[in-house]
Parts: sequence; structure tokens; C-alpha cells
Amino acid sequence: MSRHGRELVGLHLRRIHIVHPLPPTPVKQALCCQCGQIRTYKDAWRAQGGYNSADRWRRRMVGRLKCSHCQAITDHALLKDPECRHRDDDEREQLLALGDPPRGASERGRDLERLRREYREAAPRNPNLEHVWWISDANRAIAENAPTLTVLCGETIPTPQSRPESWHHLNNDADRGKPRPVRLDEYEDHETGMSWRDGDCVDCLRVYNTTRLALQRGHLYDWLNYLAHNLLDSLDAVTVDELIEAVKAIHRKSGKSR
Repeated sequence: MSRHGRELVGLHLRRIHIVHPLPPTPVKQALCCQCGQIRTYKDAWRAQGGYNSADRWRRRMVGRLKCSHCQAITDHALLKDPECRHRDDDEREQLLALGDPPRGASERGRDLERLRREYREAAPRNPNLEHVWWISDANRAIAENAPTLTVLCGETIPTPQSRPESWHHLNNDADRGKPRPVRLDEYEDHETGMSWRDGDCVDCLRVYNTTRLALQRGHLYDWLNYLAHNLLDSLDAVTVDELIEAVKAIHRKSGKSR
């Protein structure tokens, strides 16, 4: 035994590892970017790559692994564990950069302006898209003579000089932007073959529909509360049966167990 009893400490640590063994290194999957073959790996260092935190939006969860089908070391997409609670973090960041409203305190604390700017610097957007914006934002930008206006998807466009009466893709109901029907007459510049396609901004439409759905869910919640607290005792048997069947149908459609 040494003067400081290091041998006893080592024996104690070995006993701890025997009684409480460390969990095995999880097996992860990687997808070959050349042929699509899936292989497994355990250690991230074997992938010779992965996250590059200094290159936020150009980074990819990729690594260099040997593909049994290609018989060579190729780029592989490193797939996250389906049970990982953070497996959709990159997707959520992309949606935030494309105009999604933040959910939860952690997302509300993000610098969305910087996030959207960095995303667009790494992935240029189609300049020929038609966007949707909030009426209050447009009125404020016009009143303040701001050079640009932020639309629903987070893109910035030149501020209109004045508010025309024909802003038919907006309405005044709760300051929500209401998009026009999606245009079908999309075309390309046939002379150069390099022009962006004209069309409607799908991200603006997605944010609009997401916002509208959240508002409608709030209205539904208010109506259900009103029904439960004010009208439930006065409902007749037929109405009660109809409501029960409607709720059961919605529950069956959700696929969840009670």
C-alpha cells in the first residue's frame, strides 16, 4: 500500500464499476451520402467530423466513414437517436429562422433577428416571392419611414410608400395577414434559364396558417370552458349524446389511448 492509500482508492473504484457498471456506448446510425447505404458506428471520433459550432448554418451532422457498398471512405450523414429529446433542434432553429413564432422560454430568449440574418446569409432566398405581412408592422414602418418591412417568414422587403386600398391579401381581423389563393402561373426566364421562379412564399403561408390555428384553438378552448361552466347543466339528453359521440370521434381520430 502506498503512503497515500491510492491502491485502496483504486480497489474501491473497481468495486463501484462492478456494482454499477457504466452503460454501453450507444450504437448510432450513419447514412452514406453517395449510395444511401446505412451503417452503424459508436464513437464520434471515428466519423472524423460532425458539428462545427463556428459555422452555424453551413454545418452538417456529417462525418467520414467507410462504406461497405462503396468500398471507400465517404461522407456519411450522422443520424440522431429517435429517442433523443434534442433530435429536432436543428429543424426548430430552421423554422424559427423562417418565421415561426417561438415556443417556450428558451426559444423566446433567442436573438431571432440574428438567427434569421445568419440563415439567409448561408442560404439565399428567392427574391421573386410574394410575401404576407402584419398590417400593424406595415403601418408602423410607413409611419416611421423605415426602409424595410419584416414579413411573416422573417424576410425583409422594401416598405411600401403608402397603404393602398387594394391590399387584398390582408384583412383587419385581429391584425392577421390573409394570403391570396396560391398563384398557378409560375414561370422561369427561358432566355437565361437561371431566373428564380415566381410564386408565393410558402413560409409566409405556413406561418399564417400556424398563427391562425393557434388563435382558433384558443377560441375553441374558450367556447369549451363556456359550455362546461354555463350550459352543461341545461343541455338535453339528445344534445349530450351528440356531444359525447363527437368527442369520441375526435379521440378515435387522434389515435391516442384514454
